[in-house]
Amino acid sequence: MAFLDTVTTWDYVAALGVLSAAYTVGLAVYRLWLCPVAHFPGSPWCKLTYWFEFYYEWIKPGQYYKKIHEMHKEYGPVIRVSPDEVHISDPLFYHQFLVPAKVRRTNAYRRYARGTGFEDIFALISTHEGHKVIRDPVEKLFGQIAVHEPLILECVKNLRRRLNEAKDTNEPINMSHACLSLAIDVATTAVFEKPSDYLMEPTFNEVLFDTQRTGLVHVSLFAHLPFLARLLASPVIAFLSSRIPALSEWDEKMRRQTFRKELQDPTMKLKGRASIWKRSSFGVRIGQLIQQNGIFHVSHAIETIITFLAINKHQRQTLQDELAKLSRENPEELASWDTLQKLPYLTAVINEGLRLGAGSMKRSPRVFPDDELCYQNWVIPRGTPVSMTTYYMHTDPTVFPNPMAFEPERWIDAPPDGLMYKYLVPFGKGSRACAGQTIAWMQMYFAVSQLYLPDAPEIELFESDETDVQLVHGYVFPQPRLDSRGVRAWLAGPYVTFSLCGASVTGWMKEPDRYRRRLEGFFSVHPGVSAPTSSIDRSTAVDMDMFLIIGCFVIGILTVTLRLIARNSGLKIPIINEKQLTEITYGGSKARFQLGAKSLLQQGFDKSSSGFVIISDSGPRMILANKYAREIHNHPDLDLSEAISEELHSYIPGLTGYANTREMARIGVQFVKVNLKRMLGMLTETFPVDAARVLQIYWTENKEWHQVNPSATVLDMVAELTSHIISGAELGHNPEWRRLCVDFTVDSFIAAKDLDNWWKPLRSVVHWFLPSCRKVRHTVNKAYRLATPVVQARERERRKEEHPDLVDWFQAYAKGESCDPVMSQLIMAQAVIHPTADMMTKLIVDLCGKDKLVSELRSEIISVVGQEGWTQSALSNLKYLDSVMKESQRLKPISLVTMKRYATKTITLSDGTVIPKGTIVSIFPDNMWKERVYPQAGQFRPDRFLRLREDGQQTTAQFVSIGVNHMGFGYGNHACPGRFFGSTLIKVVLCHLLLKYEWRLVDTPQPTVESGFAVVTNPLARLEIRRRQEEVPSWLP
Repeated sequence: MAFLDTVTTWDYVAALGVLSAAYTVGLAVYRLWLCPVAHFPGSPWCKLTYWFEFYYEWIKPGQYYKKIHEMHKEYGPVIRVSPDEVHISDPLFYHQFLVPAKVRRTNAYRRYARGTGFEDIFALISTHEGHKVIRDPVEKLFGQIAVHEPLILECVKNLRRRLNEAKDTNEPINMSHACLSLAIDVATTAVFEKPSDYLMEPTFNEVLFDTQRTGLVHVSLFAHLPFLARLLASPVIAFLSSRIPALSEWDEKMRRQTFRKELQDPTMKLKGRASIWKRSSFGVRIGQLIQQNGIFHVSHAIETIITFLAINKHQRQTLQDELAKLSRENPEELASWDTLQKLPYLTAVINEGLRLGAGSMKRSPRVFPDDELCYQNWVIPRGTPVSMTTYYMHTDPTVFPNPMAFEPERWIDAPPDGLMYKYLVPFGKGSRACAGQTIAWMQMYFAVSQLYLPDAPEIELFESDETDVQLVHGYVFPQPRLDSRGVRAWLAGPYVTFSLCGASVTGWMKEPDRYRRRLEGFFSVHPGVSAPTSSIDRSTAVDMDMFLIIGCFVIGILTVTLRLIARNSGLKIPIINEKQLTEITYGGSKARFQLGAKSLLQQGFDKSSSGFVIISDSGPRMILANKYAREIHNHPDLDLSEAISEELHSYIPGLTGYANTREMARIGVQFVKVNLKRMLGMLTETFPVDAARVLQIYWTENKEWHQVNPSATVLDMVAELTSHIISGAELGHNPEWRRLCVDFTVDSFIAAKDLDNWWKPLRSVVHWFLPSCRKVRHTVNKAYRLATPVVQARERERRKEEHPDLVDWFQAYAKGESCDPVMSQLIMAQAVIHPTADMMTKLIVDLCGKDKLVSELRSEIISVVGQEGWTQSALSNLKYLDSVMKESQRLKPISLVTMKRYATKTITLSDGTVIPKGTIVSIFPDNMWKERVYPQAGQFRPDRFLRLREDGQQTTAQFVSIGVNHMGFGYGNHACPGRFFGSTLIKVVLCHLLLKYEWRLVDTPQPTVESGFAVVTNPLARLEIRRRQEEVPSWLP
C-alpha cells in the first residue's frame, strides 16, 4: 500500500500509455505476420487498420472501390482489404464464391453492416440459419408473378399518364424523381393493399430522393463509428422528421399497411418466423426490406437507359421500331412479360442498363463457417470474411469489351449461356441474392417498353448528361456525382426535323396526328403564369387593376401611333402579311407565315413584281425578285454574317459563336480552295469503306422488310461520316461529340425562336430564364469540355505535323482575328451535316416508287464505277445520278428563299428600289419553278439536266453548278463552298444504297412539308427497307 501511495496520476497515465503502445504494437505484429490471413498480399495500411478504408469511404467519399481496384492491379487477384477481410477480383470465380444455401452455409459479416440501420434486414442477417428462416416466405411474398404482373403494369401506366401531362406544361421534369417514385410504388403495390402513390404527387417524391442521397453519404461514417449511430440516430431522426414530414410519413405508412389478400399466407408465415424483427413494427421492417431489394438499383437502371437513349438517337429509334412492330401486330402482348422478354433489342437495352446502372459497387463480404475456400493456389481459412464486387464484373473488359460504353448491340448475338449473361448479376447471386428480383425484372421490361412505344412522349435531356447517371461513389447504393440534381428532361411529341436559316433543325411538336396544327402550337408565345390572387389583398388588387387598365390604354395609343408612323415612313415597299385590324402584335402575322409562306410569297409578287416585306417568325424580311440576284450577289454593303448574327441573337451567351461567321466562312473557303483536290481524292478513297460500315449500323443487314425513320438515320449517318474530317479523328470518332454537333444546331435554333417572342431590349435578361437558352448553354459547355483538350494538344503539335481537317486550319489562318476554335467546329459541323443530310433524305424519298429510275441508276453505277473504280472521275461521270440530284434539289430546295443578306448601309438598286440600312433581304428564286426556264417545271424529270448537258450546257447543268436559274446552293460570294464535298458524299452513299437496299415509303400522304421558308422531308415519314437479295459487285465494300 505504501508503494501505491507513491504512485502519482502521471504514473497511471504513463502506464496506460505503455500498455496502449504495447497493445498497438502487438496488434500490428499480429495483423501483419501472425493472423490467419497474414500471408495474403495487400497494402500494409489495409492489413494494419480499418482507418485506411474509412479514409477512402468518408474523406474521399465512396472511393474505396477504386482503391481496391488499384491494389488488385498491384498485388494480384487476391488481396487483403482490411485487417480480417480478403477480396477476390476474378469474374470466373464468382459462381463458386456465391452458391445456393444447400451447397454451403453462408453467414454475413457483422462488421460490414453495423451502424447502417440494416443489420437485421434480410441479406445482412448475420447467421445462415436466421437468414434461411426469413428467406423462404420472402421469396414467396415477392414471387407471385400472376398477382404482381397487372399491378406493376398499372403503376407504369400511371407514370406514362404523368409524363403525358408534363408534356403539355413546357417545363422540364426530373426523371430521377419519377423513376424512384415508380420503383417505390411498384414495390408497395406488389405487397400492400394501399400503395405509396408517389407517382401521383406533384413533384413525385423529391424529398425522399434528396434525403436518401444525403443519408447514403453518412452511412460510411456510421458504419465505421457505430457508436455515433446509436448516439445520434434518435435526435437526428426526430429533428429531420419535424422538418421533413416525408421521412416520418414513410414509416407511418409502413406501420399502418395491410397486406394483399393474395399474399396473406406467405406474409403470415414470414411474420411468424421473423422473431428477429419483434423489436420493431413488422410493417416498418417490410418497408426496409422493400428499400433493400431493388428500389434504388432498379430506378437508377431505368434512369441510365433513359439518359443513354436520349443521347444515342439510333439506339432509341431501333428500340422504338421493335416496339412499334409488336404494337401493330399484337398490341395486347405489350401487357405480357413473357412476350416482352422475347424482344431481342428491348432485352439488350435492359441488360445494358442493369449492367451500368445497377449492381453494388461495395463488396459483399461473406463468412463461410464450415469450409475453407480455395482459389488458385490460395487457401482461405474458414471463418474469414471474403468478398467480391459486382461492379468489377460488370466492367471487366475481358467479359464486356469497351465496358463503360452503353452498347445494347453487344447482347444481340451473345449466347444465353455465354460469359456476358453468366456475369450479369445486378441483383446478386447465391443464397443471399435479391429476393425481389422477379419484380425488378418485370418492372424494367414494363417501364422501358411503355416509355418507348410509338405514342409515348419523346424524352430529351435538359441540363443533364451521362455524368448524372455514371456511378462514381461506391456507397451501400452506388451514386453518380454528388452535385447532380438527377436526370432532368424535356417531354414532347414525336421527333421532328425542319429547316430554318439554311440548316436543318430538330424540334419538338405536339399532337402527332395534326402536323400543321403542331407547327402553329410550337411557334406560339408561351403563356405566362399569373400570381396567385390569394396572396394579394383587395385594396392592392384594385390598385393593380387600375394600373393595368391605364397601362393597356397607353400601350394601345402607342401601338396605333407607331403603326401609323411605320405605314408612312420611308419604306415604300408593301408588307404582304400586315397585322389585321383586330391584332395588336405580329403574332397572327407570324402564324400565317408559318402555315403558308409559299402562298404569301406568290401573293406578294402578284402585288409587286419587284419585291415586298414579309413578317417572318424572326421579324420583317425584305423579299426581292429573282431578277435582282446578279445585282446584289456580290454587293459590298450586303453582309451574310450580319444577317446570321441578327437572326440568331449572337449577343446572347451560348449563341455568341454566330457573331463571327464571316471569319469562319473566310477560313472555310480558303480551306476548300487550297485542299479541294487533295480532299476529294482522299474522300473517294475512304468514303466507300466508311459508308459501308455506317449503313451496316443504321440500315442493318436485315433482309426482311423493317421500318426506319429516314430523317433521323440519315442525319446520324452524315454526322458519323463527316465529323472526323471537320473536327479531326479525336473528336470526330467520339459519339458524344457527334451528338453535340447535331444537338447544337437543334438547341441554338430553338433558343433563337424562343427569343423572337420577346421584345429585343428584354432578351438580354430573359435568356437567363428561358429553358431553351439554358439548354444551349449547357450544350456549348459540354462541347468546350470535350474539345478544349484536343485543341490545346493540336496547338502544341502544330509545328510537328499536318492534320487534314479544319482544327489546325482555323488556328493557322485566323490571322490574329477572334475565331473561337471550339465554336468554329460546332458551326462548321452545322453548315456541313444538316444541309447534306437534308438533301440526301429528300433524294431517298424522291426515289420511292420509281422502280425504273432506280434500275437505270443501278446500271449506271455498275457500269461507271465498275470500270473506273472509286475515283473522283468516276463520280463525275455518274451523270444520270447527278441529274437526278439536281432535279430533286430544284423542286425541293432547303429554303424557299436564298441569298440572305444584311444591309449595312441604305442601298438604292438600279431601278430605284431602296433597301434601308438594317434590313435583312433575301431573293425568291422562282426561276427554278418557271415554265419558260424549265418546261414542265412542276414535274420531277430525272433526265432534265442530263439532256441540258447534251444541249451544250455541260457546265451549268452539273449538280454543283450555281446560277440565277438554279440557286440551290446560293449565288455569289456566299454560295456554299462545301457543295463539292457534299456532292461526293451523297453520291458515294447513294451508290451503296441503290446497290445494296430496297426501300419504299410507308403510309405518308405528304412526304414533304413546309414550315415558314423551310422545305423538309416529313419528319413523321417512315421507310420500309431491306437488304437486297441480289449479289452486289465485288468492288463494292
